[in-house]
Amino acid sequence: QLVRKDQDLSAESDKLDKDLIAAVSKPPNHRDANREAIIRKRLGEIADARAEVGRILGQRFPDYAALSKPQPLSVSDASSLLTDDEALVLIDLGKGKEDASYVWVVDRSGAVWNTIDAKSEDLEAKIAALRTSLDPSSSKPFDAKLAHELYKLILGSVEDSIAKKPRLLMVMNGALTSLPPQVLVTNDPTGKDLKSTDWLIRRHAIAILP
Repeated sequence: QLVRKDQDLSAESDKLDKDLIAAVSKPPNHRDANREAIIRKRLGEIADARAEVGRILGQRFPDYAALSKPQPLSVSDASSLLTDDEALVLIDLGKGKEDASYVWVVDRSGAVWNTIDAKSEDLEAKIAALRTSLDPSSSKPFDAKLAHELYKLILGSVEDSIAKKPRLLMVMNGALTSLPPQVLVTNDPTGKDLKSTDWLIRRHAIAILP
């Protein structure tokens, strides 16, 4: 009953949001201040009602509340879930041309993070080029030098933090979700064939997390 009540309130709130946007988008001489005030008042009542439902769910059904609306973990909580041979690596590519990209490493001892020294659009172009060569129908040879360049850009600044972690748990977004990180190259591949290339997968077992 509580969950259904929250769903009904959410649906009503979504409808009222649309109604309010439509109301305030009208020309000034066609706007109805009283109706807008009524909608805003009801939206406030709904927010209060949903907060109360959430409070009750959290008290009476904490497992459901944790599952339906999981809260972000603190660094210490995340660290406590890792074993000594694991590191959690989070890579966040900026979504806009001017947005910075970041890499975090969390392990049992804490966390480190760095800004990725490249524009997101440049990273996306390099990732797309490397991904194309992995397509079975492509005649383009795999560019190991580009794979090494991407490794240095994305993981080079945290290399020391992951060096002694045999297992990496990786979370990525954007264009990186299309590229298996196992194919990144950790050392300069000049003069090496693909068999002797230093693939990231040779250093670490990698699991991809959502």
